[in-house]
Amino acid sequence: MKTISEAMKEFNDNEKNPLRNVKKKKVVEEKGMNIAYDCEFNTNNDLELISIGLVREDGKTYYAVSNEFDESKLDDWLKENVIALLPPKEEWKSRETIKKEIVEFCGDSPTFWAYYSSHDHTVLFNLVGGMMKGPKGWPMRTNDLKQMQFHLGIAELPEQKEGHHDALEDAKWNMEVFNFLSKEADKVGVVSDFKAVEKRQKGK
Repeated sequence: MKTISEAMKEFNDNEKNPLRNVKKKKVVEEKGMNIAYDCEFNTNNDLELISIGLVREDGKTYYAVSNEFDESKLDDWLKENVIALLPPKEEWKSRETIKKEIVEFCGDSPTFWAYYSSHDHTVLFNLVGGMMKGPKGWPMRTNDLKQMQFHLGIAELPEQKEGHHDALEDAKWNMEVFNFLSKEADKVGVVSDFKAVEKRQKGK
């Protein structure tokens, strides 16, 4: 099976490629970088943001805790597993401040990655203005690392040894997983058959 890079090279080099002789236009905006992130939130209160951590592929990180979440609606699990890990309240920030800092941190046209990303994506875009009114150049999706793992047929991911439910530590692990899966993608190649995926996962 050809790797992604091999398949793309063959496509680009093929003389029958209809795009081969098309005059290329200059790209106005450079593609942004990959960013892995994680949100901690309250599912008992409309996915209200508690904390967020982001890691860019260049290694730079961002972390913030909202000072606007309703503490009266926290359940015992959140208190024990999330709130207990937060920094002092003096360091918490308003949602508007977090929004401005994240937009600056992410830059133009970022590519987002998260693990089981559906809720994280909703929380992030609720913070920055919504799906339709988000920052210019931002994608309307977050790529799901769990789905990427499934489609590549990878049985096990690198272990996260500590920092579970600390948004920044989870985001760091997400970036580790992204890098791991990206390397595995070149070994596995493109898979379009779900049966092939299942066989790989079962080691057949």
